[in-house]
Amino acid sequence: MISLTSPPVLVKTIFRDIIWENTIDELVLTFDDGPHPRATKKVLDVLTKNNLKAIFFLIGENAVQNLDLVKSIVDQGSYIANHSHSHFKNLFLTGIENIREQIFECQNVIENFPNNLKLFRPPFGRLKGKMKKISADIGLKTMMWTKLTEDWYGEQARIRNNVMEIKQRNSIILFHDNEYTSEIIGPALQDSISILNDKGFSFARTFNF
Repeated sequence: MISLTSPPVLVKTIFRDIIWENTIDELVLTFDDGPHPRATKKVLDVLTKNNLKAIFFLIGENAVQNLDLVKSIVDQGSYIANHSHSHFKNLFLTGIENIREQIFECQNVIENFPNNLKLFRPPFGRLKGKMKKISADIGLKTMMWTKLTEDWYGEQARIRNNVMEIKQRNSIILFHDNEYTSEIIGPALQDSISILNDKGFSFARTFNF
């Protein structure tokens, strides 16, 4: 099982077919668990203000309940991808049919929109071979991350410290647009972007994986 904040080199070497970082020296901003009525709007406002794009890994059930927000994401120029249908915590422990259903149902929702990428990120980053195989069977690559911001604690200082640690110019950075981050994600994201700009990093606006 893989569930890591900053994956060690050995893990990335063993699991070479998983996407751990960008293919070019540009940072990739990613957001898991949305769309969320409050958090997603705040994220989009900050992205628009800074002329940036991101990848939103959507939970299918949330997308169905907030189709207007999915449209807002793609209208802003950002992209959407698969984060399972219900974000079941122990999905990696369940049977093949349940895993397949979770991935397929989410994919059926997001494929109704443009800017959908053929990417899958497992719930809670918990991944086993059968999950990766099922997603690959329908043409989805698995994307993990280079740096996890730990934003779900709702502590801007913690997010700032994690962002300050970023050294790789091709890092994939994981934030969340969910109920746990809805109060702080706007200012925390702006602060993170400012820090990374000051460090001379560039951000990806298109994604080719």
